[in-house]
Amino acid sequence: MEGQINSKIVGATVIGFALVAGAYTISNFGESTFPEPQPANIQATTPQQRPVIEVTDSDQNGIEDWRDVFVDTGTFSAPKTDEPYTPPTTVTGKTGIKFMEGMINSRLYAPFSKTQEEVVTNTVDSLDEVLDFKILEITDLDIMEEWDDQDIVNYANTVAATIIRHNDENVENELLVLNDILLRNNTNRVPELEANVQIYKNLAEDTQKIPVPQIFAKQHLDLINSYQALQSDVSAMIEIVEDPLLSFVYIKHYPTDLEGLMLSLENIYLALEEYTDLFTIEDPAVLFVNFSPDYKRNY
Repeated sequence: MEGQINSKIVGATVIGFALVAGAYTISNFGESTFPEPQPANIQATTPQQRPVIEVTDSDQNGIEDWRDVFVDTGTFSAPKTDEPYTPPTTVTGKTGIKFMEGMINSRLYAPFSKTQEEVVTNTVDSLDEVLDFKILEITDLDIMEEWDDQDIVNYANTVAATIIRHNDENVENELLVLNDILLRNNTNRVPELEANVQIYKNLAEDTQKIPVPQIFAKQHLDLINSYQALQSDVSAMIEIVEDPLLSFVYIKHYPTDLEGLMLSLENIYLALEEYTDLFTIEDPAVLFVNFSPDYKRNY
Protein backbone atom coordinates (compact mmCIF):
# COMPACT_ATOMS: atom_id res chain seq x y z
CA MET A 1 0.00 0.00 0.00
CA GLU A 2 1.30 3.48 -0.83
CA GLY A 3 2.94 5.23 2.13
CA GLN A 4 4.06 2.00 3.84
CA ILE A 5 7.50 0.39 3.58
CA ASN A 6 7.48 -3.23 2.55
CA SER A 7 8.87 -5.36 5.38
CA LYS A 8 10.65 -7.63 2.87
CA ILE A 9 12.51 -4.60 1.44
CA VAL A 10 13.54 -3.49 4.94
CA GLY A 11 14.81 -6.97 5.78
CA ALA A 12 16.77 -7.29 2.54
CA THR A 13 18.37 -3.87 3.12
CA VAL A 14 19.47 -4.75 6.66
CA ILE A 15 20.91 -8.09 5.56
CA GLY A 16 22.70 -6.47 2.63
CA PHE A 17 24.21 -3.81 4.89
CA ALA A 18 25.37 -6.49 7.34
CA LEU A 19 27.05 -8.51 4.57
CA VAL A 20 28.86 -5.46 3.18
CA ALA A 21 29.98 -4.39 6.65
CA GLY A 22 31.17 -7.91 7.43
CA ALA A 23 33.14 -8.17 4.20
CA TYR A 24 34.82 -4.84 4.85
CA THR A 25 35.77 -5.88 8.41
CA ILE A 26 37.27 -9.18 7.25
CA SER A 27 39.29 -7.58 4.43
CA ASN A 28 40.84 -5.08 6.85
CA PHE A 29 41.21 -7.39 9.84
CA GLY A 30 44.57 -6.90 11.59
CA GLU A 31 45.31 -3.58 9.97
CA SER A 32 45.24 -0.50 12.14
CA THR A 33 43.22 2.26 10.65
CA PHE A 34 43.76 4.75 13.44
CA PRO A 35 46.17 7.68 12.77
CA GLU A 36 49.28 8.19 14.89
CA PRO A 37 48.45 10.12 18.07
CA GLN A 38 49.31 13.83 17.93
CA PRO A 39 49.98 16.04 20.92
CA ALA A 40 47.06 18.19 21.89
CA ASN A 41 47.37 21.90 21.12
CA ILE A 42 44.51 23.70 22.80
CA GLN A 43 44.20 27.47 22.43
CA ALA A 44 41.50 29.59 24.00
CA THR A 45 39.59 31.84 21.59
CA THR A 46 37.26 34.69 22.27
CA PRO A 47 33.68 33.87 21.15
CA GLN A 48 32.22 36.14 18.47
CA GLN A 49 29.38 38.43 19.39
CA ARG A 50 25.99 37.41 17.86
CA PRO A 51 24.07 40.17 16.09
CA VAL A 52 20.94 41.22 17.92
CA ILE A 53 17.75 41.18 15.84
CA GLU A 54 15.55 44.07 16.79
CA VAL A 55 12.08 42.76 17.68
CA THR A 56 9.64 45.33 16.40
CA ASP A 57 6.08 45.06 15.09
CA SER A 58 5.41 48.28 13.21
CA ASP A 59 2.03 47.29 11.83
CA GLN A 60 0.89 45.71 15.11
CA ASN A 61 -0.22 42.54 13.35
CA GLY A 62 1.32 40.23 15.92
CA ILE A 63 4.20 39.27 13.64
CA GLU A 64 7.70 40.78 13.95
CA ASP A 65 8.78 43.01 11.06
CA TRP A 66 11.59 40.63 10.02
CA ARG A 67 9.04 37.79 9.73
CA ASP A 68 6.64 39.81 7.62
CA VAL A 69 8.96 39.28 4.66
CA PHE A 70 8.25 35.54 4.77
CA VAL A 71 4.70 35.48 6.03
CA ASP A 72 1.60 36.32 3.98
CA THR A 73 -0.48 38.41 6.34
CA GLY A 74 -3.48 38.51 4.02
CA THR A 75 -6.61 37.03 5.55
CA PHE A 76 -8.84 34.50 3.81
CA SER A 77 -12.31 35.77 3.03
CA ALA A 78 -14.87 33.21 1.93
CA PRO A 79 -17.11 34.33 -0.90
CA LYS A 80 -20.43 35.56 0.38
CA THR A 81 -23.77 34.63 -1.09
CA ASP A 82 -27.30 35.51 -0.19
CA GLU A 83 -28.59 32.12 -1.33
CA PRO A 84 -29.17 29.63 1.51
CA TYR A 85 -27.68 26.15 1.33
CA THR A 86 -29.98 23.71 -0.41
CA PRO A 87 -29.39 20.03 0.38
CA PRO A 88 -29.16 17.81 -2.70
CA THR A 89 -32.31 16.02 -3.78
CA THR A 90 -30.79 13.59 -6.26
CA VAL A 91 -29.68 10.09 -5.30
CA THR A 92 -26.21 10.95 -6.55
CA GLY A 93 -25.95 14.05 -4.34
CA LYS A 94 -27.40 12.47 -1.19
CA THR A 95 -25.29 9.33 -1.56
CA GLY A 96 -22.17 11.44 -2.08
CA ILE A 97 -22.74 13.35 1.17
CA LYS A 98 -23.52 10.16 3.08
CA PHE A 99 -20.37 8.53 1.71
CA MET A 100 -18.09 11.48 2.59
CA GLU A 101 -19.56 11.70 6.11
CA GLY A 102 -18.88 8.01 6.60
CA MET A 103 -15.28 8.31 5.38
CA ILE A 104 -14.61 11.32 7.64
CA ASN A 105 -16.09 9.56 10.69
CA SER A 106 -14.02 6.51 9.85
CA ARG A 107 -10.86 8.59 10.15
CA LEU A 108 -11.87 10.72 13.14
CA TYR A 109 -13.25 7.97 15.36
CA ALA A 110 -11.15 4.97 14.35
CA PRO A 111 -10.98 2.26 15.59
CA PHE A 112 -14.41 2.73 17.20
CA SER A 113 -16.23 3.52 13.95
CA LYS A 114 -16.72 1.65 10.69
CA THR A 115 -13.66 1.03 8.56
CA GLN A 116 -13.38 2.71 5.17
CA GLU A 117 -14.04 -0.66 3.51
CA GLU A 118 -17.25 -1.03 5.56
CA VAL A 119 -18.32 2.49 4.59
CA VAL A 120 -17.93 1.65 0.91
CA THR A 121 -19.79 -1.66 1.28
CA ASN A 122 -22.68 -0.10 3.23
CA THR A 123 -22.99 2.73 0.72
CA VAL A 124 -23.22 0.30 -2.20
CA ASP A 125 -25.70 -1.95 -0.38
CA SER A 126 -27.93 1.00 0.51
CA LEU A 127 -28.39 1.94 -3.14
CA ASP A 128 -31.00 -0.78 -3.63
CA GLU A 129 -33.21 1.14 -1.20
CA VAL A 130 -33.88 3.73 -3.92
CA LEU A 131 -35.54 1.15 -6.16
CA ASP A 132 -39.25 1.81 -6.44
CA PHE A 133 -41.25 -0.70 -8.47
CA LYS A 134 -45.01 -0.72 -8.68
CA ILE A 135 -46.19 -4.27 -8.00
CA LEU A 136 -49.73 -5.40 -8.80
CA GLU A 137 -51.58 -8.13 -6.96
CA ILE A 138 -54.11 -10.68 -8.21
CA THR A 139 -56.86 -8.48 -6.81
CA ASP A 140 -55.86 -5.77 -9.30
CA LEU A 141 -56.86 -7.97 -12.25
CA ASP A 142 -60.20 -8.55 -13.92
CA ILE A 143 -60.47 -12.29 -13.14
CA MET A 144 -63.02 -14.48 -14.93
CA GLU A 145 -64.33 -17.08 -12.49
CA GLU A 146 -66.09 -18.92 -15.30
CA TRP A 147 -64.97 -19.20 -18.94
CA ASP A 148 -65.27 -21.31 -22.05
CA ASP A 149 -63.05 -22.04 -25.07
CA GLN A 150 -63.98 -18.80 -26.78
CA ASP A 151 -62.96 -16.83 -23.70
CA ILE A 152 -59.53 -18.48 -23.88
CA VAL A 153 -59.18 -17.55 -27.56
CA ASN A 154 -60.31 -13.99 -26.89
CA TYR A 155 -57.88 -13.63 -24.00
CA ALA A 156 -54.83 -14.88 -25.88
CA ASN A 157 -55.63 -12.87 -29.01
CA THR A 158 -56.21 -9.68 -27.03
CA VAL A 159 -52.92 -9.95 -25.12
CA ALA A 160 -51.02 -10.63 -28.36
CA ALA A 161 -52.82 -7.86 -30.23
CA THR A 162 -51.91 -5.42 -27.44
CA ILE A 163 -48.24 -6.28 -27.89
CA ILE A 164 -48.45 -5.86 -31.65
CA ARG A 165 -50.39 -2.58 -31.38
CA HIS A 166 -47.79 -0.94 -29.15
CA ASN A 167 -44.79 -2.21 -31.08
CA ASP A 168 -43.27 0.88 -32.71
CA GLU A 169 -40.57 -0.04 -35.21
CA ASN A 170 -39.46 3.60 -35.38
CA VAL A 171 -38.40 3.58 -31.73
CA GLU A 172 -34.94 2.11 -31.16
CA ASN A 173 -34.14 -0.16 -28.23
CA GLU A 174 -33.56 1.80 -25.03
CA LEU A 175 -30.07 0.40 -24.44
CA LEU A 176 -28.89 1.49 -27.89
CA VAL A 177 -30.28 4.97 -27.28
CA LEU A 178 -28.67 5.14 -23.84
CA ASN A 179 -25.35 4.01 -25.26
CA ASP A 180 -25.43 6.86 -27.78
CA ILE A 181 -26.24 9.37 -25.04
CA LEU A 182 -23.35 8.20 -22.86
CA LEU A 183 -20.64 7.72 -25.50
CA ARG A 184 -21.46 10.68 -27.71
CA ASN A 185 -23.19 12.96 -25.18
CA ASN A 186 -26.12 12.98 -27.58
CA THR A 187 -28.76 14.24 -25.14
CA ASN A 188 -31.04 15.03 -28.07
CA ARG A 189 -32.05 11.36 -27.96
CA VAL A 190 -33.57 11.56 -24.48
CA PRO A 191 -37.09 11.90 -26.00
CA GLU A 192 -36.61 8.45 -27.51
CA LEU A 193 -36.17 7.02 -24.02
CA GLU A 194 -39.35 8.82 -23.03
CA ALA A 195 -41.10 7.15 -25.96
CA ASN A 196 -39.96 3.74 -24.69
CA VAL A 197 -41.25 4.58 -21.22
CA GLN A 198 -44.63 5.37 -22.73
CA ILE A 199 -44.69 2.07 -24.63
CA TYR A 200 -44.12 0.02 -21.46
CA LYS A 201 -46.66 2.16 -19.60
CA ASN A 202 -49.31 1.60 -22.30
CA LEU A 203 -48.57 -2.12 -22.41
CA ALA A 204 -49.00 -2.43 -18.65
CA GLU A 205 -52.20 -0.38 -18.47
CA ASP A 206 -53.92 -1.97 -21.48
CA THR A 207 -52.94 -5.51 -20.46
CA GLN A 208 -54.31 -4.93 -16.96
CA LYS A 209 -57.73 -4.09 -18.46
CA ILE A 210 -58.01 -7.45 -20.28
CA PRO A 211 -60.39 -9.94 -18.62
CA VAL A 212 -58.32 -13.02 -17.81
CA PRO A 213 -59.56 -16.58 -17.18
CA GLN A 214 -58.48 -17.61 -13.72
CA ILE A 215 -56.24 -20.40 -15.08
CA PHE A 216 -53.98 -17.73 -16.65
CA ALA A 217 -54.07 -15.22 -13.77
CA LYS A 218 -50.52 -15.90 -12.48
CA GLN A 219 -48.92 -15.66 -15.93
CA HIS A 220 -50.94 -12.54 -16.73
CA LEU A 221 -49.90 -10.84 -13.49
CA ASP A 222 -46.21 -11.60 -14.09
CA LEU A 223 -46.45 -10.10 -17.57
CA ILE A 224 -47.92 -6.81 -16.30
CA ASN A 225 -45.36 -6.52 -13.49
CA SER A 226 -42.56 -7.12 -15.99
CA TYR A 227 -43.85 -4.26 -18.13
CA GLN A 228 -43.94 -1.99 -15.10
CA ALA A 229 -40.43 -2.95 -13.97
CA LEU A 230 -39.02 -2.08 -17.39
CA GLN A 231 -40.99 1.17 -17.38
CA SER A 232 -39.25 2.13 -14.11
CA ASP A 233 -35.83 1.10 -15.48
CA VAL A 234 -36.12 3.20 -18.62
CA SER A 235 -37.58 6.14 -16.66
CA ALA A 236 -34.42 6.14 -14.54
CA MET A 237 -32.24 5.98 -17.67
CA ILE A 238 -33.62 9.39 -18.64
CA GLU A 239 -31.92 10.84 -15.52
CA ILE A 240 -28.47 9.67 -16.62
CA VAL A 241 -27.20 13.26 -16.93
CA GLU A 242 -28.83 14.85 -13.86
CA ASP A 243 -28.72 11.86 -11.52
CA PRO A 244 -26.31 9.23 -12.91
CA LEU A 245 -26.22 7.09 -9.77
CA LEU A 246 -30.00 6.64 -9.85
CA SER A 247 -29.76 5.54 -13.49
CA PHE A 248 -27.00 3.04 -12.78
CA VAL A 249 -28.97 1.43 -9.93
CA TYR A 250 -31.88 0.72 -12.28
CA ILE A 251 -29.62 -0.23 -15.19
CA LYS A 252 -28.13 -2.87 -12.92
CA HIS A 253 -31.61 -4.44 -12.60
CA TYR A 254 -32.55 -3.97 -16.25
CA PRO A 255 -31.16 -7.34 -17.53
CA THR A 256 -33.06 -9.22 -14.81
CA ASP A 257 -36.29 -7.37 -15.58
CA LEU A 258 -35.89 -7.98 -19.32
CA GLU A 259 -35.35 -11.68 -18.67
CA GLY A 260 -38.46 -11.62 -16.49
CA LEU A 261 -40.47 -10.29 -19.43
CA MET A 262 -39.20 -13.05 -21.71
CA LEU A 263 -40.05 -15.70 -19.11
CA SER A 264 -43.53 -14.21 -18.62
CA LEU A 265 -44.26 -14.49 -22.34
CA GLU A 266 -42.83 -18.00 -22.40
CA ASN A 267 -45.07 -19.01 -19.50
CA ILE A 268 -48.13 -17.65 -21.31
CA TYR A 269 -47.21 -19.79 -24.32
CA LEU A 270 -46.80 -22.87 -22.12
CA ALA A 271 -50.16 -22.20 -20.43
CA LEU A 272 -51.86 -21.93 -23.86
CA GLU A 273 -50.05 -24.91 -25.37
CA GLU A 274 -52.76 -27.42 -24.46
CA TYR A 275 -55.34 -25.22 -26.19
CA THR A 276 -53.54 -24.94 -29.55
CA ASP A 277 -56.45 -26.66 -31.32
CA LEU A 278 -58.59 -23.60 -30.59
CA PHE A 279 -56.41 -21.28 -32.68
CA THR A 280 -55.79 -20.78 -36.39
CA ILE A 281 -52.77 -19.40 -38.20
CA GLU A 282 -54.63 -16.10 -38.58
CA ASP A 283 -54.97 -15.53 -34.85
CA PRO A 284 -52.71 -12.86 -33.25
CA ALA A 285 -52.01 -15.40 -30.48
CA VAL A 286 -49.63 -17.16 -32.88
CA LEU A 287 -47.19 -14.47 -31.70
CA PHE A 288 -46.58 -16.50 -28.52
CA VAL A 289 -44.97 -19.28 -30.55
CA ASN A 290 -41.90 -17.02 -30.73
CA PHE A 291 -41.47 -17.54 -26.99
CA SER A 292 -41.72 -21.33 -27.09
CA PRO A 293 -38.72 -23.05 -25.41
CA ASP A 294 -38.47 -25.29 -28.50
CA TYR A 295 -38.45 -22.25 -30.80
CA LYS A 296 -35.66 -20.61 -28.78
CA ARG A 297 -33.59 -23.80 -28.80
CA ASN A 298 -33.85 -24.07 -32.59
CA TYR A 299 -32.94 -20.44 -33.21
